[in-house]
Amino acid sequence: MINYKNYYYIVVAYGYNKFRDFDPSKVDSTQDKEYIESRTDGRELPIQIVTAMPHPATDSLYIQTYADYGTGIQLKRIEGKGNSGIAMELTEESEMEALGANSQSYFPTYKGNAGPLHLAVVNPDSIKPGNYEVWFDVNAFYTNGVDTSLGAKADSARWRIVNTTTGQEIYSDVNLDQYSEKYLRKYAGSGKDSINWGIAAGAEQQIRPGDNDSSSKANGLITSSVLFEDVNNNWLSGVKDEDGKSFNNWIRSGIEYSSNTDDG
Repeated sequence: MINYKNYYYIVVAYGYNKFRDFDPSKVDSTQDKEYIESRTDGRELPIQIVTAMPHPATDSLYIQTYADYGTGIQLKRIEGKGNSGIAMELTEESEMEALGANSQSYFPTYKGNAGPLHLAVVNPDSIKPGNYEVWFDVNAFYTNGVDTSLGAKADSARWRIVNTTTGQEIYSDVNLDQYSEKYLRKYAGSGKDSINWGIAAGAEQQIRPGDNDSSSKANGLITSSVLFEDVNNNWLSGVKDEDGKSFNNWIRSGIEYSSNTDDG
């Protein structure tokens, strides 16, 4: 593409089926029409030609953006628990609060792309200012009479995001038993304005570590790391397995033969 040059796009929905060549003598069992084209754009409106002009995201031709595609959005936890399988990381302010006199952060704030819900920029030009709240609507919980920490049933819960400034809200398309990222926008309906917040969201209910070790090789593990003050002195590590006649051959598998009866 060439910057500042107009490009024209049109999208047409169509259906195609040619299961058998048309035979006038067998009109009931051959395909007389292979291709059929939509008359509308999917919203019962005429198909439109869209004009677009590419330009560098850093120029000031139309708008100045303050985020790039994929930029994570900070989240503040008001209540609830969970991580959506994301390695969470607190902001420096919340870390300092947790290390302070109260020894906890009552309403922790998470860094972008490191919170309990995936929330990131996908269209910088469409970002809208405002206050947003994330809610999880739960219709059923896992209960066994003793352990109440299993949380919401994944197939009976979904998320929604509310713009508290405008009152607009968008729901997830699926429940929490599968991950599905959704672009937070809605087309205008009867008597309603269209919504395009320029961000996408996604979440998935997680099984606690150890609850179902057959469902995943990770068994609930999200990530792990070891940080050394001196990168040249990795003084702690695991014991690597070695084959052959070695004290470090701690994975006893396979077959080894030796004719020397003094070995071992």
